[in-house]
Amino acid sequence: MLPLWSWNGTLEADRLIFQVDQMLDKGVEGAFMHARSGINKGKTPYFSDGWWAAVDTVVRYSAKTGFFACLYDEDKWPSGAAGGRTVAENPEEYSKKALVHEDISIEGPSSLSLDFDGNVVGIAASRRIGDKYIDSEMLTDLSPLKGKTWNVPEGKWMVNVFRQVKQGGTSIDYLDEGAMKAFIRVTHDEYEKRVGEYFGTTIPGIFFDEIRCIPKYVPGGMSWTDDFAEKFIQIKGYDIRPQLPLLLYKGNPANTARLRYDYFDVVGKLYNKAWFKQYYDWGERTGIWVTGHTEEDMFNYISQGNYFQTMGQLQVPGTDNEYFRYGFPRSINWYKQKQISSIAHLYGRKRNMVEAMGGGGYIVPLNDYKFGFYMLGAYGSNMFVSHLFHYDMDTPEALADWPPSWGYRNPYWKYFRTLSDITKRVSLMNTAGSHVCDIAILNPHTTFCVHGYDEDADKAVYAEIQGSLLEHYYDYDIINPASLINTKVKDGHLSINNENYRMLILPNLEYILEEVYDKIEEFVKDGGIVLAVYDLPASTPQ
Repeated sequence: MLPLWSWNGTLEADRLIFQVDQMLDKGVEGAFMHARSGINKGKTPYFSDGWWAAVDTVVRYSAKTGFFACLYDEDKWPSGAAGGRTVAENPEEYSKKALVHEDISIEGPSSLSLDFDGNVVGIAASRRIGDKYIDSEMLTDLSPLKGKTWNVPEGKWMVNVFRQVKQGGTSIDYLDEGAMKAFIRVTHDEYEKRVGEYFGTTIPGIFFDEIRCIPKYVPGGMSWTDDFAEKFIQIKGYDIRPQLPLLLYKGNPANTARLRYDYFDVVGKLYNKAWFKQYYDWGERTGIWVTGHTEEDMFNYISQGNYFQTMGQLQVPGTDNEYFRYGFPRSINWYKQKQISSIAHLYGRKRNMVEAMGGGGYIVPLNDYKFGFYMLGAYGSNMFVSHLFHYDMDTPEALADWPPSWGYRNPYWKYFRTLSDITKRVSLMNTAGSHVCDIAILNPHTTFCVHGYDEDADKAVYAEIQGSLLEHYYDYDIINPASLINTKVKDGHLSINNENYRMLILPNLEYILEEVYDKIEEFVKDGGIVLAVYDLPASTPQ
């Protein structure tokens, strides 16, 4: 158990050492030093001299006692802002961007001024066919006329204007490599300079939190960055800007499918290269494993690009369990755990992390937490980041910060070692044991991308298959298209790393990649079992 240790008040050496001793006494052998609400109201705000003195105290004392002083990379969350310091270095480049859309209906023959305000990325005209459809064969690129007047041909037209805007605030552009480099320079290099001698031993890992590539606070905003169009041309070989309306409206099926798949593919590649690859490389260089979680869900292609490939980059892929917080009776929802344990299996990662059971309130008994850890283990988790242990509980703000605090102030604390030992046994079995699983479910990532921001794909089947398998005690892994392509077919099994699947389930897919189709055909010819639920995939977006 490696809890989030909430540093939320004035940090004093004696209190920090006392709390480390308390955790060690109850079998909690490490924690993430997590700046939290209240830290900047005390005398030791984030990244102040007092903050660094506290870090130094805990790290040096941990080295003596065997405690793991793990790092958390942000002032609260989401990660990347460095408490506002990252964006402050270059507000124009590093601020999070969004692509927003405006449509103008006009009937010709007439004229329309194309002198639009703001950072206009693209202008295109089309004939509209109902609410969601356009005649893409009549799609006309008006960008060369920007600032001039368009002579509107006869008929009813819709002019689509796309602008790049900044989200504002301190959230960084997660598609920008420079923003991530600045974040590492401002935050991680500072830790390395001060306590780097303990990296890989007393400081084994670092945690990031709550990131997403789509702009969260821009209504209707789509993922974008300054050089997105140029990068798109480099990766895909054509210009996305004249066809931007197809992100929101359906035209020719083949053109729409290709444009939408390619767009989300590029978003995923930029996101992966900017954040995940640089973070992984930093961890490899310094000897620290990287874990953390995004704002993930089961259908995360919009907020997270290619979720399996990005999280598969990390030394310790991670997720956030939230259902213990919101539901009653307390329960552990399976889908986040099954996603992240599948990623660990497919990408050969020894561990996967879950931020566990936070926010349930102060009346949750230890027996409920035991149930929670058992269920997380059943779904494949083997590193438990408990939410959370408060340093300070002397203010209403601290008490109300996603309770409970699991620490020494609770009446159940004297029994807590039993719970710690339970998590160790579950983690041991799921780490040292061998995972044996016959069933793989193909992630419908390609189909979802083609539906794009419409979000009108049939998602129920994908969820129902998983729930039904678990209800009948069948284990499964979710396999993403890229991993399926990389499997080896042998003796009627799909093999990747240490996994061997003899059945592949296709959950009502409309689109698959050609390479995926080829692998499925090879698998069937070798004696593998393929179960297609409802429709067989009939198209490719390529």
